[in-house]
Amino acid sequence: MELDDKIIKTKYRLDEKNKLLKRIEKAEMELNKTKIELIDYKDKLDKEYKDVEKLENLSISSIFYNIIGSKENKLHEERKEYLEAKYKYETCKHEVENIKRDIDYMNKLLKDYIGIEEEYEELIKEKTEIISNSNDENSKKIEEIFERIKTNSSYITELNEAIKAGENALTSLEKVIDSLKSARNYGLWDMFGGGMLSTMLKRNKMDEANQLATYAQHDILKFQAEMQDVNIALNSSFSYEGFGRFADYFFDGLFVDWIVQNGINKTLDNTVYTYNEIERLLSELRIKLKDVEQNIQRLEEEKNTFIK
Repeated sequence: MELDDKIIKTKYRLDEKNKLLKRIEKAEMELNKTKIELIDYKDKLDKEYKDVEKLENLSISSIFYNIIGSKENKLHEERKEYLEAKYKYETCKHEVENIKRDIDYMNKLLKDYIGIEEEYEELIKEKTEIISNSNDENSKKIEEIFERIKTNSSYITELNEAIKAGENALTSLEKVIDSLKSARNYGLWDMFGGGMLSTMLKRNKMDEANQLATYAQHDILKFQAEMQDVNIALNSSFSYEGFGRFADYFFDGLFVDWIVQNGINKTLDNTVYTYNEIERLLSELRIKLKDVEQNIQRLEEEKNTFIK
């Protein structure tokens, strides 16, 4: 059954090409959407910067806030809003760069699949001729089993790609968690009189966590896309909405007040929650993958009984 093996392998590559084309199309749509968001975030960032600048400069409003004793509170709020706007702008900017890089990479991969459609058509044509020249019942049975093997093989492709994307997301989140834990520890040191050094180290770790979170969000979105493909291909209903807005959760915790310990703890809790949700889903995917692999093995054994 060398021809059958060739067909399965070629179909696998054809599926990969078609999936790449769909991914490129989705990525280009996402890129256009994210570029629009980037313009919006830039406008908000400029506005928040001007608000902070107004309060920091000597002016009538500055004197007024000093008189009522609320200038520092107002300035604190404006700075916090500026930091949030800046972080969202930088995150969106990184996402645009990541999507562009993904599109370039996928377009390069497409070159490896030149002529795959013609190759697959030739193999199917050869298979069709063999079937038409053989009218025995065994050949029909073998062909039915072969089609089921081919379908299950495509399921394995989808599951493996989703698992790989999920593992990448976990790796990214682990780095975020490590940075947040370090920031939390430096924060505790700061609370017990660590001085300027502990404050500086804490903020450095928070900046590091911010940067790593942008990469994690990108990997999470890719995992979501893979999960959507799995649900469509396998007609399954894996739930993957719980970690969809990781960046929003991250922002919520971070900007409650990123200076105080509570802000760091909340951000860490949300990040760990996202990690656990993806880990849970990966366990379900691996169980499903094992089921499909066992199903293919049973089909191969069944096919061999007709060949003998």
